[in-house]
Amino acid sequence: LVLSGGRGRVSINLMQSSLRARFPEPVNFSIVDLENPRFDQPDYQEHFAAALRSGYAGEKLDLIVAVMTPSLEFAVQYGSKVFPGVPIVFMSISTPLPEKMWPGVTGVESPLGVPEIIDLALRLHPDTEAVAVITNVVDVDKDWLLAERAALLRYRNKVREIELIGPPSPELLQKIAALPARTVVLFQLFPQDSD
Repeated sequence: LVLSGGRGRVSINLMQSSLRARFPEPVNFSIVDLENPRFDQPDYQEHFAAALRSGYAGEKLDLIVAVMTPSLEFAVQYGSKVFPGVPIVFMSISTPLPEKMWPGVTGVESPLGVPEIIDLALRLHPDTEAVAVITNVVDVDKDWLLAERAALLRYRNKVREIELIGPPSPELLQKIAALPARTVVLFQLFPQDSD
């Protein structure tokens, strides 16, 4: 069972093809997209966990794959209630993990690389006076925004930060077009948001 944060489809496709290439027998994947505006609400998660328990009651799962931070948090909180004894592997996680890992949970962190991106941009454009961060306000984007704010603190005497936050819209495009000269733009919009 793959619990997806809604934006990890490329990673999931790579994982599926890699696993299928390694096993001679069929590997069945069930992908559940957790991205929903109500997902942060505890009642919603409780009902969703109950729906998963009911929907997969007749199946024996070998593994839960949690893609992105919200999926991992959900899997850790509800996994033992919904799928007791099923191990959890996480991927595409960029937020810091606890020092002590939960039992039955393992995986790989994916560093965002924000400091390296900003260093490269400023090295390529040394006359930069501002860095504009264009992002949405959903869970994953918040992680990027916090990482960018932290990385830009090192340059606070050299460049100013401009944040353009919100869903893609004609108004956002107008704000981008009106940015001052010598501004480097960091787009943190995922493909489905980037119209």
